[in-house]
Amino acid sequence: MYSTVGSEIPLPRVSTPVGVVVVGVDGSTWGHEALMWAARHAWTSGSRVRVLRGPAGPDLPADLGLSHATHGYPGVGFDVRRAGNPMADLLLATRSGDLLVLGHRGLRRGPLEIGGMVQPLVAAAECDVVIVRGRHAAVRGENRCVLALPGRGPRAGTVRSVATELARVQHSGLHVECLEPIPPRRGSVGILPGPDRQSDLIQPHEVVARCTGADVVVVARTDTNSTRLGLVTRAAIQHAPCPVYVVH
Repeated sequence: MYSTVGSEIPLPRVSTPVGVVVVGVDGSTWGHEALMWAARHAWTSGSRVRVLRGPAGPDLPADLGLSHATHGYPGVGFDVRRAGNPMADLLLATRSGDLLVLGHRGLRRGPLEIGGMVQPLVAAAECDVVIVRGRHAAVRGENRCVLALPGRGPRAGTVRSVATELARVQHSGLHVECLEPIPPRRGSVGILPGPDRQSDLIQPHEVVARCTGADVVVVARTDTNSTRLGLVTRAAIQHAPCPVYVVH
């Protein structure tokens, strides 16, 4: 059963729509949490929500929890569409959308099978992506903290800017951690930084551990100019105790 929206923290509504939040819904618990996160973000940022959904199964509500979102956030526009080819349709939606929101895990054999598509979608999306995961308090925005992990890549400035704007619309505090993960070993020998830099570098999972107490962690999709997901980004998508906002 889905929880009601009564536990959601009410935030000021922005009256002028400024963007489109795309969310994939498959009837799973995390699909529902993604829908509620998208609705809450749309409410605070003045955006509208485009829902890509699969058909309801025998053990799922007919509207896949959409009534909870529309009831909890009146005034937010919801455009509901069925997804025929989930991967292709979600990627196509990122061309015109400003943000894609997904649950980190979907139904194992659900119509959208979102869980298995998370990392490929993050890597190929043409807009920013939020992966909803982690502890209940973080998913519901109860900690009032946005954490930025800008790193030292080409998108570091954008990560800071996005985190600053998120903190503003969510009426939350902003914390920035300037940490750099240890690069992976190459071949059997391994190439690691010299002793003089060891104190500045930590393992990717240690970076992600700093997310405790945040409602969302903001990271860059890649550490370089390539399309490959960065070390910290991959670790956050898999292990973060809060939603992960990946800057395109």
